[in-house]
Amino acid sequence: SGYAPPPGYAPPGYAPPADYASYASSFILGMPRTLPFKEGEPAPQGYRLETQKSRRLLVAGSIVLGTAWALAALTAGSILSEGESEAGSYAPLFVPVGGPFITLATGEDVDFSDDGGRVAGSLVLLNGLTQVTGFALLVAGLASNPKVWVRHDIPRNTSLHAPELLVGPTGGTLRVRF
Repeated sequence: SGYAPPPGYAPPGYAPPADYASYASSFILGMPRTLPFKEGEPAPQGYRLETQKSRRLLVAGSIVLGTAWALAALTAGSILSEGESEAGSYAPLFVPVGGPFITLATGEDVDFSDDGGRVAGSLVLLNGLTQVTGFALLVAGLASNPKVWVRHDIPRNTSLHAPELLVGPTGGTLRVRF
């Protein structure tokens, strides 16, 4: 009494681990789900190599493009609903990515010749550049396939979702899942 147990023995009142399996599962739970892949480094123990889409780029591109396009479409809708004679020149804003640039080329009130046209033209140009940026991020996310180390206990993602195009008598829907 009063002395520590010899090396390799548990102190009185403490039992050694019941089995290796419970120890291994608690060890795995503490490991991160993925690790970055670095060329030339050996595989970390307990991991397998996979390629994945860059979700950050996909999400960022979708949000930037979708928000800018929705803003342009809402603007075009509100201008067209007023029914003025030159309101039709804003209809191209319904087209994603290219619509703002078509509106700059064909629009009557966005010609940069007077103060009102400069403000409207600048806003349409900014919206177009924002849509192009969002589209570029989205394409970069779809095109990139970075390699990552994934833990062995995480199942492989084998379900591939094809885009769905649904067309009905009064409209259509395009659904993409990833």
